Amino acid sequence: MNILLSGDGEAAHVDVGVAKPGAWVVSGTGPVRDSAGRPVTGAEGCAKRDMDPVKCFAESDLHVEVAYHPADRYWPFQWIETALFFALAALLTAFC
Repeated sequence: MNILLSGDGEAAHVDVGVAKPGAWVVSGTGPVRDSAGRPVTGAEGCAKRDMDPVKCFAESDLHVEVAYHPADRYWPFQWIETALFFALAALLTAFC
């Protein structure tokens, strides 16, 4: 987990990046969100210099949105990309 604290006071906010072993994480760091999906700042969003953000997340109803592709999609993506390159090569060959 990557935790980035920036700002000060109630304008402070935490951005969190999550790594999922064996997966391709396509989202970067993102803001901490409440149960309604709104970004939260300051102490409410676990953004105080003297608090442990991980413990604060565990004790609150906050979350971070992460977009990723599971490891079992790796080979289907590779085959789709290969098919597209072959199709483009065939079109270019026909054009020439």
